[in-house]
Amino acid sequence: MPAKARLIQVLGEALIPLLGFYLWSWNLYFIFLFFITDELVAICAMFAKSKKIVDFQNTAKSILFNNVILGLLLFLGEVSLLHFLVYNCNQNIHFEQETVNFLSYKDMGIEQGYILLPLLILVGYQRYKMEFLVPELYKKLSLGFLWKAYRQKQFFLIAFSGICIGLSVAGILNEQLYLWFFIVALGVYQFFYETSI
Repeated sequence: MPAKARLIQVLGEALIPLLGFYLWSWNLYFIFLFFITDELVAICAMFAKSKKIVDFQNTAKSILFNNVILGLLLFLGEVSLLHFLVYNCNQNIHFEQETVNFLSYKDMGIEQGYILLPLLILVGYQRYKMEFLVPELYKKLSLGFLWKAYRQKQFFLIAFSGICIGLSVAGILNEQLYLWFFIVALGVYQFFYETSI
């Protein structure tokens, strides 16, 4: 992807969390829930890509199984670390209630769960279709390469979470700082290191 298009994509992906925080009064947990939902859609797309590669290339299903299990474990690690970070920042948080609040938050009279979740799924499907199916990458990419590229992002997010947890343990508990650190770090990763597959 050309640098200009990549920059536009990175800025576009940063826009929703920033609008959420500054315009819609989202807290850090809301932003992480948005991100976690987006990552869940991305990992579902990874499963679909993997299945397509296995079916087309007759790859051993055990390789698929091993990659899926590792991907799920790393995803659960990301989610756990982000929850631990939010808990370190606000020990009075009730995750279940905050999740309900996130889904039922009304913007223009409509609960965002009815708009945001389908929108994330639609965007995820469109990316899968346009970036994977249309260029027929399932014919060219190996399962190992596909998952290696995805795991790099997962390891990056785990490292980011670890740094933020370290800062929170040191007493730096500013949600706005974590928001900007998260957006800038993720944007730098996406712009310079992430491969579009």
